[in-house]
Amino acid sequence: MVNPNDLAEYMVEYGLARNFDIVIARYQNVIAYNISIVNGEVASTSINRTNGLGAKLIYKGVNIHTSTNIFSFESVKNRVEEALAKAKAYSKDKFRYVTFYEVESTDISHVVKEDKPFIDYKDELISDLMSLDDEIKEYAKIDVLTRIFNIHAFTEEKYITTSEGVKVYSKIPRILLHYRLVSKAGDKYISRDGFLGGSGGIESIEY
Repeated sequence: MVNPNDLAEYMVEYGLARNFDIVIARYQNVIAYNISIVNGEVASTSINRTNGLGAKLIYKGVNIHTSTNIFSFESVKNRVEEALAKAKAYSKDKFRYVTFYEVESTDISHVVKEDKPFIDYKDELISDLMSLDDEIKEYAKIDVLTRIFNIHAFTEEKYITTSEGVKVYSKIPRILLHYRLVSKAGDKYISRDGFLGGSGGIESIEY
């Protein structure tokens, strides 16, 4: 498989060769683990991966977007050619013209290292949530009819490169816990939703 970062670089180079004024190419790859626990039982688990290569291309003030999830030089070339055809078709419409400020070239990288991959401690986390579910049932002052915990753990990798010499790479793992508790008071149902983690991660779960 061709290195996606190399394809992003090629998209910039080929775009400039086809007379685009500015090219901003971006590769993104997301691997996500999802676990749903409903009323003390694991209801579902899944692993998803989404990735693709996209670009913003400027031709005589015309802003065109293109993307592909086929990682080959031929696919990138075809997307750029399609973008050029669209740009030429739109170039007579003055209301589509855009401009950019000048930027300095830069090359930066930001990687957050995982202490332990999620797959290595997911069973421990599920066990903790099961214990939490038991304590909610035991100590809640009213019956909690529905108890839902959704765990979303994902790693997002991005590489951005531009015709202005900007190169940015990032790889950041995140974990998010969403919970929903539903109880009944009289003839009314009460629902409470909450989120823990996200960009900051989850260091511990206290209950």
